[in-house]
Formats: sequence, structure tokens, C-alpha cells
Amino acid sequence: MLDVKDLSVFHGRRAVCDGISFSLEQGSVTALLGLNGSGKSTLLSAIGGSIPAQGEIRLMGEDLSSLPPRERAKKLALLPQMMSTPPFTVEETVACGRNPYRSTTARLSPEDERAVEEAIRKTGIDSLRDRHLASLSGGERQICLLAMVLAQETPLLILDEPTSFLDKAKEHLFWETLARVIDERGTTVLAAMHDLTAAVRVSDRFMLLQEGRLLFHGTRAELLSSNLLECTFGVKRYETEDGPVFA
Repeated sequence: MLDVKDLSVFHGRRAVCDGISFSLEQGSVTALLGLNGSGKSTLLSAIGGSIPAQGEIRLMGEDLSSLPPRERAKKLALLPQMMSTPPFTVEETVACGRNPYRSTTARLSPEDERAVEEAIRKTGIDSLRDRHLASLSGGERQICLLAMVLAQETPLLILDEPTSFLDKAKEHLFWETLARVIDERGTTVLAAMHDLTAAVRVSDRFMLLQEGRLLFHGTRAELLSSNLLECTFGVKRYETEDGPVFA
């Protein structure tokens, strides 16, 4: 579905990402793990097209670098770690997810309106639709931004630490919502995550970056049998009824 080959990103002469190659299967949730500064955000930004990179990025066989920005935005949606807060209401913000499908002056089509309403319903933010984004808590704002990228209706969704500002209840809602979307649409998700316990619970495949290089790419079972998380992050693993916990 997504095939990345020999991807490198340079800051000056320093390779922030160095020769990274991997493939993602359709409908999978892949957690991108690594210490701060390991290159996670840079890798996601390179795949999303917001920074220049060397190498090959193909989505369903199509070279993403050859696509105009509007066409690329119909293929993948990127939710970065930090976004500016536009002076829009929640409903207007969610509608921004339909921008790749309409001109800047065009009104929302019936299909656009359907996608916006569906995203608002799936994320449970109907009561917030008339509030301005700046008036929301960090957690509420993040759920609204999730609704925006869901309204974009792309086969690939790229998330950079999407639950950093969420309490446990909203974090559960976030991943529960994504699970439904994956089941319904076959969406593929690549998400940088910092919470190892949550990553192991919601993801089926894992990538581990270390100093800009891909140290591991594999399944949950392969990761848990490797002790890489304990060695890389200096944590201990505890087995519970709900699965492994890292602390």
C-alpha cells in the first residue's frame, strides 16, 4: 500500500533520516517509536510532502512526489504534532478537510457536507460545532482536528503524537474512532507515539527509529520478544490482564 525506499532527509550535511525503507499494508495501524530527536516527525513530514526528501515514496503504486499538492492531499492526510489555531468554528475547521476537493471559492457540495457531518458524528463533537477552535481545551481541539483529517477521506492517515494533549477518556475515544474508520474504509494509519503501553495496545505493526535509522520494523509479537523497547527507552515491562505495561 505504502512503499518507502531509501528515504533520507538532510539538515545541512547531517542526515536526520538516513536510508529508511519499509512497506505498510492496507488497513494496518503502525506505531512509529523512538526517543526524542530520533527523526520521527521528520520522517512523517517527508512522507506527507511538507519537507523535501531523497528517495522513493509510493502509495498504491503511485509516486507521491510526482503529484501536485492538491492531488497528494486526496491520497494522504497529515496531522502534525503542532498546528496553528485558525480563527474558525469547529464546523468550519472540519470542513477544511474537504479543501482538496473544491476550489477556494466553491461552496461545499452535498458530498462535502456528508463527509463533514460524518466526521463530526464519528468523533462525537456535534455539541462543539459552533464554538471557535481557540475556545476549546487542548484535548477538544485535537479531537476536532482528527475530525478534519477524517473528513479528508484519504486511504492513508499520518499522525504525529496525536494523543499528547488528551486525557485517558478522550484518548480511548480517539483510537476507538480510528478503529471504526479502519474497519469501514480500510484506512492505513502511521502514527508517531510516545506512550509505549498505548502503542502496543492499539497498533499491529511497529517501527523503531534510532538516530535517524530504522532499527526495527515488524509485528507486535516480534517487538515484544526482542526487548528492544526496554533497552531503547530504559523502561521495565509488566504483564497485566489488559496486556503489557511499560514504566
